[in-house]
Amino acid sequence: MTPDSFSPTTLTTEGPQTITVSYQGKTDTYTVTVSAAPANLKIAKYETIAVTRVGLTDYDYTIRAYAINNGYSSAKNVTALLTGMPSNLTPQGDVTFSFGDIAAGAMEKSGNTITIRLDRSVVFDESLLLFTFSYAE
Repeated sequence: MTPDSFSPTTLTTEGPQTITVSYQGKTDTYTVTVSAAPANLKIAKYETIAVTRVGLTDYDYTIRAYAINNGYSSAKNVTALLTGMPSNLTPQGDVTFSFGDIAAGAMEKSGNTITIRLDRSVVFDESLLLFTFSYAE
């Protein structure tokens, strides 16, 4: 069954909405509640700002991150804390990226950098970097 008309065709506001459906000359009105999907944040890429050799195989990397919001809601005051890493990586100081606000579908560069120490005698697997995001909706 395909309705003859459906109004509105797009629901863009959260909360109760009224829709009208017409089918074969009959019109019905319904009230639905629209909820936005939460933000869906992840680190999209890293940018190396500086590399400093501090030992035979140890190097300090100062990096910036880019976070993307693949969700349908904006995220405000976004931070990402490094919570998981390979054994050849050691955090140097605060390892929290700050992004500010990230709109739905947008990518933002971190407003700060973090420094990590990497033992390059072991192969580095970037996919083992795990970040925990915090934000307000």
